[in-house]
Amino acid sequence: MARRLEEEINRFLSDQRLSLEQRETLKRFDEDLVLDDYSLWRRRGLFFHLRDLGMFVKKPFEEVTVQDLKRYVAESQKRLAESTMAMRKASIKRFYKWLNGGEEYP
Repeated sequence: MARRLEEEINRFLSDQRLSLEQRETLKRFDEDLVLDDYSLWRRRGLFFHLRDLGMFVKKPFEEVTVQDLKRYVAESQKRLAESTMAMRKASIKRFYKWLNGGEEYP
């Protein structure tokens, strides 16, 4: 099971639908998650949602604006259950808190 989850995480991190910059940022994030003892399941969930965000915004995560995130959430809400949206928002919040050095997300 662990091997399968690692492979799945690696597929998310190397997905060619993401830009090279996006993939590199996600790999750095994953390194910190591993150091922080995040479980494979939690890491997989984070990258599932972050890959989707990256494909939606089509620009480096560092350049994503509040408006980009609002559009993404609005589009996602049209097709996802409330519980999935809660996980998606938590994943984005956790990622941007890391990306912004512990500060609030956009």
